[in-house]
Amino acid sequence: VTRLGYPVTVGHLTAGAFDRVGTVPYHRLLPLTPLPAHPVAALRAHATALEGFVRSTRPALLHAATNHLNGRVAHEVARRTGLAFAYEVRGFLEDSWLARHGDQPGAPATDNYLRTREVETWVMHQADLVTTLGDAMRVEIIDRGVNPDRVVVVPNGVDSRFLDSDDDGSVVRARLGIRPDEFTVGLISTFFDHEGIPTLIEAVSLLARDGLPMRLLLVGDGPQRESLERQIASSGVASTALLPGWVPFDEIPSWYAALDVFCVPRIRSRVTELVSPLKPIEAMAMRRPLLASDVGGLREVIEPSGGGLLVAPDDPEAWANALREAHSDEGARRRWGDSGHAWVARHRTWTAVAEIDRAAYERLGAT
Repeated sequence: VTRLGYPVTVGHLTAGAFDRVGTVPYHRLLPLTPLPAHPVAALRAHATALEGFVRSTRPALLHAATNHLNGRVAHEVARRTGLAFAYEVRGFLEDSWLARHGDQPGAPATDNYLRTREVETWVMHQADLVTTLGDAMRVEIIDRGVNPDRVVVVPNGVDSRFLDSDDDGSVVRARLGIRPDEFTVGLISTFFDHEGIPTLIEAVSLLARDGLPMRLLLVGDGPQRESLERQIASSGVASTALLPGWVPFDEIPSWYAALDVFCVPRIRSRVTELVSPLKPIEAMAMRRPLLASDVGGLREVIEPSGGGLLVAPDDPEAWANALREAHSDEGARRRWGDSGHAWVARHRTWTAVAEIDRAAYERLGAT
């Protein structure tokens, strides 16, 4: 069930009350009158609309994903209907905000940061079950006073199309003008500061100056794009770097396959120490060897999987050395790729992840 008014509120004016994406049914809460302008009135309207849907469909429980706006509505409807309430913490909203505004003086003490943290924590405490993506996130939630017995790790999972793909990336490489013998590194990401992409650009530039050029493929877009383009232009890698922008979702496996090494050069920050991203899981499913910053959210993935190397964050020379090692050792790249693929196949498929959710729901008596 999508939030009140969506997707009309984002411009899809002809949307109906029901949609299906693949095999997943989506129910839309589309009111006949304009949404209330006041935030509290909007939440009440959302809860009333959701309650009507819940009473007509009789689900076993209500499961809401961050942020707290979803959680508060689901909690209220669960209270009215006597259903169990699960809250899925995919990230910490206030820390994601801080990662983008942390250069502002006093940002962690602002009303926005503190109030968001307070409300998110309140929703966690109201939930009968809290699910989250990794061990570091679970510890953070427990540190906020939530009963450990109610906090379950349900990690990121991938579609089998990544695991089963035999795409070798040749079509994408040919489209981009990358020769088969050109060593190509890069990532697929939203270009936020905490992704640490400048570190990767500088590492590739250092190698080029040392006589080891390689192609750099940065797929995606975001607020840092213009500054990245300026850095590329000034660092001597403009002729070997590519920024194609966003690519169609159905083509994503081909873009992973076009890379010899998938890089996750995240900076060291509160959000990167806590939150485990999805893209490295998809890359490992595609047998891509990984170089990833040695921060908590990535350590949880690289260490158990054996899917690549951990590299000091915010350190272009360390990244240059890791890239040099990956370039020179094809056997290691193959071992990392195979190990990561096997780990994802065992532990991170949607089927495996859904089983964790199912078991948690059963403990609530919701089957």
